Amino acid sequence: MENGSTFDKIKEVLRTGSGKCIVLEGAEPRYVVMTWEEYRKVERQIEDLKRDWETVDINKIPL
Repeated sequence: MENGSTFDKIKEVLRTGSGKCIVLEGAEPRYVVMTWEEYRKVERQIEDLKRDWETVDINKIPL
């Protein structure tokens, strides 16, 4: 990789910003880059939502 690579720039933005994630915009598709710790949090939230959804009886939801 050359000096000042995209990867190095992303690491610097994560280090100096919130430290959680950044969204790369400007073209489609957009990308989200996050730290491993933040990814694990999101992954756990998704798993919790999946478990919650399994307990929902859609026939009991009022229309």
